[in-house]
Amino acid sequence: MKIKRRTSASEGRVSSTIAAPTSVENSNFTHLVADIAWFGMALAATSRFLTIYAIRVGATPEQLSLLAALPGIALLFATGFSGWWRRHYSTSVKALLWPGLGQRLMFLLPAFTPFFPSHWQPIWLIAAITLTHIPTAVSGAIFVTMMGEAVSQPRMNTLLSHRSLALNVAIGFGALAFGIMLEHLPFPYNYQLMFFLSFVVAIVSMWHVGSVRVIFPSPVTIPVAKVNEVKRSGSIWSSTSVMPVIITAFLTHAAFFSIISITPLHMVKNLGADEGFMMLFSIAELGAGALVATLTHHVIRRIGTRGLISFAMAGTALSAVIFATATRLEFTLLAGAISGASWTAAASVGLWSLFYERVSKEEADRASVAQQQAIALGIFVGPLIGGLLESVNISLPIILLMGAAIRLFVGFIMRWDIVSLIYPLATTKPSSALDGSSGGE
Repeated sequence: MKIKRRTSASEGRVSSTIAAPTSVENSNFTHLVADIAWFGMALAATSRFLTIYAIRVGATPEQLSLLAALPGIALLFATGFSGWWRRHYSTSVKALLWPGLGQRLMFLLPAFTPFFPSHWQPIWLIAAITLTHIPTAVSGAIFVTMMGEAVSQPRMNTLLSHRSLALNVAIGFGALAFGIMLEHLPFPYNYQLMFFLSFVVAIVSMWHVGSVRVIFPSPVTIPVAKVNEVKRSGSIWSSTSVMPVIITAFLTHAAFFSIISITPLHMVKNLGADEGFMMLFSIAELGAGALVATLTHHVIRRIGTRGLISFAMAGTALSAVIFATATRLEFTLLAGAISGASWTAAASVGLWSLFYERVSKEEADRASVAQQQAIALGIFVGPLIGGLLESVNISLPIILLMGAAIRLFVGFIMRWDIVSLIYPLATTKPSSALDGSSGGE
């Protein structure tokens, strides 16, 4: 198979022809989908039940906000080391081994929570999840580049859709299995077994990552024009083509995560949700996400990536309104389905489709670091907003409605591509904050 990559001179990229066996790319495609499927089953433990577990061991609302926010700050600062780490290995796949294993400890360490005194248990959970996000940050930035090296650009949207579908189905399956186990085994042994099994499953996903073969390596040399541009700018954050993508990643995550810890708190304290209901809720949420994942690449063809992200953020706002006004738990199943479908479209497909559309191959390494840092900052800032509102005794439904307004506003910004219009006018020199090259690029 011959894969040709041609780009205009205005993009500063070099035309090239790369020969790659179809069988190798197909194998990479399969491994990347299998990786996220196995990882998704493990992720059900932390994404579906970790907050409930924290509540069970006595976490306060402030500690729940920290549990959601502090991993973001760990991602923010640790992502910069990915470039330094990557240069110690011959390929991006080899560079992923140790950070990938460290990342998967997030599933194992919570199993040790009952061994701590009761007042230390919430603190241990916060520390365990936060510390494991340091290797997660390094792994995440390198993984973005590795995907572009393993699968050709024409197949990227299809890969993203397949991975999103596999992720949602796998999390749903994991939530069902773990939910049944949590319901029938005594506390806290049920949670300990769940975390241990999720770690074992996550190791299987790591094997699939290690089986990927690089066939489209990122260029080692940079064209002269690009070298001059880098010398002038000194930072990926000065690029008027990349920066709007990075800002989009930050705004969407900050808006979505602003009420990420408030929602389950409201469901447990005000509506009486337990592990059994959270299992049903997860199936509704993830089933809708899986369905939407099969359609997103068709939607992108019709309304574009920005349009997809905009409507998806509006969907997350609608779900927050339903959560806030629901008087019975059954109504939250509809909210969960809308939220799952919308966030899958926005984050799992939309944001990364936008990244691969607008970021050149020469900028991919540094831009992936900046993208991960922006996401991390959003994950850190968002929960602090909800935590701050809760700390001043605003009722949980009102906080959910305020979160809905924030999400809708971000959707409006995405719809009209306001970031791309404003950024070239608002900046005249590169910003040194959150420099994507801080890891030694």
